[in-house]
Amino acid sequence: MKSILFFGFAVISTTAFGQDLSKKVTFQEMATPAPRLVADLAKAAGVKLTADPEMAREVLLISVNDVALSDLMMKIAKVSSGRWARTNTGYDLEPDRAAREKQARDELQLRLNQIKNATEPDPAEPAHAPPTDKPKAGEKPAPSQPPPPPKKAEEGTPDSDEDESEARLSDVVMRLINPMAIATLPEGERLVFSSNPTPMQLPLGDLPSGFMSDFIKRHNVEAEADRKELEKIIKEARNPEEAESYRAATEFTAKPMNVPPAKLLVLVEAGTSSGLWSNGSSGRVSIEIQLFDQSGHMQYSETAGAFDFELTRDSSEEDDAPSPSPKKPSGAPIVFTPISKDILKATSGGTPFLELSKLSPETRSRLQHPEVFDPLSFAYSDALVSAAHDKDENLVADLPDSLGTYPISSTALKSGEYLEQVTKAQKVLIMQEVGGWMEISPNYPLASRAQRLDRQALSDLINTSTQKGTLSLDDMAQYAVRNDEPGLDSVGGLYFELFAPQLMFRGFMGRNAWDMLRFYGVLDPSHKDSLRSDGKLSVADLSPAEFALLRQMTFGTDRKLEVHRPGDLPQPKAWNFMGYVGYQPRKPANDYLDEPTEALPSGIPRNAQLSLRLERQIIFRPPNLPQASEIGAIGVDEYSLFRFSAQQAKNSGSNGNILGLGKCQLGGRLLYNFNFQLSPSISITRILSDDVIAKDAPFVTEADLPKEFLDAVAARVEEIKAAVRKSSEGMSGGYRPPAPPP
Repeated sequence: MKSILFFGFAVISTTAFGQDLSKKVTFQEMATPAPRLVADLAKAAGVKLTADPEMAREVLLISVNDVALSDLMMKIAKVSSGRWARTNTGYDLEPDRAAREKQARDELQLRLNQIKNATEPDPAEPAHAPPTDKPKAGEKPAPSQPPPPPKKAEEGTPDSDEDESEARLSDVVMRLINPMAIATLPEGERLVFSSNPTPMQLPLGDLPSGFMSDFIKRHNVEAEADRKELEKIIKEARNPEEAESYRAATEFTAKPMNVPPAKLLVLVEAGTSSGLWSNGSSGRVSIEIQLFDQSGHMQYSETAGAFDFELTRDSSEEDDAPSPSPKKPSGAPIVFTPISKDILKATSGGTPFLELSKLSPETRSRLQHPEVFDPLSFAYSDALVSAAHDKDENLVADLPDSLGTYPISSTALKSGEYLEQVTKAQKVLIMQEVGGWMEISPNYPLASRAQRLDRQALSDLINTSTQKGTLSLDDMAQYAVRNDEPGLDSVGGLYFELFAPQLMFRGFMGRNAWDMLRFYGVLDPSHKDSLRSDGKLSVADLSPAEFALLRQMTFGTDRKLEVHRPGDLPQPKAWNFMGYVGYQPRKPANDYLDEPTEALPSGIPRNAQLSLRLERQIIFRPPNLPQASEIGAIGVDEYSLFRFSAQQAKNSGSNGNILGLGKCQLGGRLLYNFNFQLSPSISITRILSDDVIAKDAPFVTEADLPKEFLDAVAARVEEIKAAVRKSSEGMSGGYRPPAPPP
């Protein structure tokens, strides 16, 4: 039973229950979840100490020499936003609710301030200049709250002394939206404000009288200038594809508005559309304004804001203060443990897939057990301990997983340089140095707890992959239910590359659809059986959890709806090169059908249907191919890319035989082709794959691969060639200057 709660020790005696809290302790433990670290500290100090299971989301690092146990306990409570509760036998570390609620309030206020700064007009800019983005960096928003009623401008009454007839559209529109609606929007969600809202939209206040007609006049003048510039550029294009890409890019800026818009939408999105390079410590918000005519076609679009929350404390003071003279960070080179050195050596040079096999057995064994040897306990802990030793300070730290976004790549890095990076340049950590103590805590404590990688789930995944040699669809889906989408640069990135690469990539056909993995993971077994046998399932039969995930796929930030308009011709299947490299943008909106809250104005219809089509393919696994660890198994898609690469290498004069398969083990891939038919014109498609290669599967040579497999490879290689050419043109802007005359 617990009694009085306290943060420090001023209110109690340092001797309680026969335990002397004033005793001196020397203790060091690399990054470890709080419950286990507190248990180890209790054992070392001979005192009854425990930690609440909820504190497992705090990963602590301790390195102290001859300090009072009471002082150390106080520092632990401080950096972890915890408090010690007196129990019948000792003390228990549990969350400090008041401190964490204050953190949430403070961070919400920081978000509000930065939203206001990012959306207020800059008086130094011309009124009709293109809108400028004001990047900010920061943390995941607080839990969602209902947005407050929109502000409604009085007819003909400007909000300020500014001449509204010369104001930018974005400036005027953003004054109609309360910043709280944006600040409380959870990551991955979006709000749509409308001048004539559907049930899925929020009302937007009225624009000042006469503003829209003035805006149209200004826009048409600028559109004419853009049209003339576009004509000049098109004349210099080297082929029709380049000309068309420029024409599409300026479709709305160079297009005059001949009639007043019938509808105005403001789209507010929280979070990025891809988790590939997300560090998990910032919450990006983008705001777009769209104008539509009476028939529902888009007339104009404008980015009103695209910024990251930067929750650095005292950020306003830093912005106004003069920049100090640069000072070279001090400190000796970081002292890395042999395990850390082994990891750094294997992953340096940008080719981890080829080098991880060189890890020592001991290092590999530790990496296989992240629930025991925490991912933050290697180089990251070494660097901070070295920094504290260099300063002759005692260290108490609570480390966020976002440290993994900024990996240590050199064993020559100095401790002072690393502290400079993580506290000032990257602003991942907050550091205070007081009375011989170095106290470190996350700069984004709410996001640190919410986005903490589940160590036990990662360990289970690794053990399954190691035992079976691959991961089944069910294995991956169960992991997805418990964790956010992994990034290549996340704290778990090394583990996925080494033990479970197929979790991130569906062969060479792009990243796994994480939202669909989660949906499949929560799908009731009876629903799975129904889909496998009948191929169909009514949306009305979905459970609340299943329906919530479908709603997220339909209306959330990562939505990728397929629109089928009358007269559309079927598109041939093309290899998803851009999806594989992690760049899969949505197509620009053209009309109402591209906006889900317009296309599905009352939400997802209850008569919507989910269908499943199963497709079987041959796959194989080369036993001695290092690159195979990147994808787990090789099917038509993967083997086609290898063949394409070999041809490219041969054409360039290098070694074209890059594969060298030798003998391979054959297996099977079951493709799950899901289709959510939400309405006659709106659908969502997702593909998941289940690879099975038995450990005792027979071996065959490359020449013995089935003919139908090789024929499919030859056809896919031609698709890849066409896709790469098209992607290269798109990534270069679709335009190349004319060649100089001979």
